[in-house]
Amino acid sequence: MDLMEEHRDVRCLNDVFNKISDMLQAEQQAVTPPKAATAQSGAAQLLGMRDDLVSSSCEVALARRLESELRAAKSAQLSCGEVLLPSDLLSRVAAQVISLAEVEPCGIRGCTLYVDFVSAVDYPEPRRIATVKCDPNTVSTFEVTLTLRQDSRSIGSWTNILPQFIK
Repeated sequence: MDLMEEHRDVRCLNDVFNKISDMLQAEQQAVTPPKAATAQSGAAQLLGMRDDLVSSSCEVALARRLESELRAAKSAQLSCGEVLLPSDLLSRVAAQVISLAEVEPCGIRGCTLYVDFVSAVDYPEPRRIATVKCDPNTVSTFEVTLTLRQDSRSIGSWTNILPQFIK
């Protein structure tokens, strides 16, 4: 991943965070006159749809950023040909981080996400392979550690199968 892509992803996350902050401030400052119950329920539905849209775009941006950090870590630190992850893992992690950030004072902007790797053979202790600071311009108010563990079934699986192919 090059520096331009990383800056683009950071700008995208910052734009999403700014939009969320603007919407929350507008909601807090808005004083609405009493309306009919149907109008209020329609407005509530629109607000819910907007929140879902903002949340999903934030999840996508965070998942992309996490993916790019993992790609960089794979080539720089893991020295392996490929790393296989469940297809929805990064989106689930992003959704969980955003959910945790809802109760934090700075929200997702204050999050620092650490990615650790535990190899089944070489490293009994976790090794930090990536750090994702959601907003570099905001002081971290909470930290989340994601620990990826190597599947012990994958170790030696080729050495167990290889003699069958050589026969």
